[in-house]
Order: sequence, then structure tokens, then C-alpha cells
Amino acid sequence: MRILLFPLACLALVAAQDAPQGAAELAGQWDQTSTRTQLVRVPVLRDRPTASLAGRGMVTGRGPVTSTVLRDEEVPMQVHYMVSLRIQPDGRFKWITEKRRTASPTNDCEIREGTRRDGMAGYADGRLVLKSESVRALSLDCDGTGDETREAGRVDVYAVRRQGNMLVLQSADGEVWQFQRAGG
Repeated sequence: MRILLFPLACLALVAAQDAPQGAAELAGQWDQTSTRTQLVRVPVLRDRPTASLAGRGMVTGRGPVTSTVLRDEEVPMQVHYMVSLRIQPDGRFKWITEKRRTASPTNDCEIREGTRRDGMAGYADGRLVLKSESVRALSLDCDGTGDETREAGRVDVYAVRRQGNMLVLQSADGEVWQFQRAGG
């Protein structure tokens, strides 16, 4: 019996040393829901003048004065965000981001995009380190078809500010995430 317990105790000690420290302070579910107007690149139908060259020996063409073309343009649109960060006391985390918007300003069809990151979190000295072991991105078109991509793991570091049930994360490049504790 002692022979069996010793290796198990050693494994537990090694696992405890590898686990990020301090994540228990931020354990729980943190959520964010927001709607923002932002520039989104979408296909837009535009009329453009039809140019005709008329000169010596050339005949001007008959036809419409304009033609309709499909162009990608950046237009202001409402984008809905739902973000959830779940941190377990042992440091495991899930960060799920979902973004919804209509396909174009004149279309009611909804496009959804999202990411899911899983990994280990560590918290010390006012910094949260998220080491993602897997990152999955999913996008769904209006008809429900979509693409799923998987990325290699990555490490993100955030400065942390807490005020009651609020958690504010700021990355080195200035990106700010403001969360509310779920149920709080």
C-alpha cells in the first residue's frame, strides 16, 4: 500500500508545482455583454457611372448611364458581444467570445463569430497570465454553414484591476476587457 501511495503523492506534488499560482483569487465566472457601433467590412451594391469613350471613329454606346457593382466597404454597424471568462480555483480557464451582427446594413440575416480558449491561468503582482493550450475560432454564415479553425496555444498577459464584482483586464497593446462577476 505504501508503495502505491508514494508515487501518487509525488505526482500530486509535481502537479501543484506546475499549476499557476494565485488563480484562486480570481476564480469564478466573469461576463461581459455589450453592443457597439463599429466599422465592419461588408459587401455593398453601388451604382457607378458608365464611362464611354467617344472620339473619331468611335461610336457611343447605347445603354444605361450607370451600372451596379458589388464592392467591399467599411460601414458603421451594430455589433453585439458576449464574453465569458471562467477561472477554476485550480487555475484552469475557459474564455468564450461571441460576436453577432447582420450580414449588411440592409439585411436581417445574422452572422456569428466566436472563439474559445482553454488553458491555465496564473495571477500574481496584479498580472493575469492566460496560457491557452487550445484556441478554436468558429464563424457561421446566414445559412448556418461555417468554418472552424484551430490555432496553436498562446500566452496573454493582462494588468488586473478589481472593484467589487468588476474585473478589468488590460493588455499591453491597450485592449481593455471589463467583466462583471456572474450572479453578482
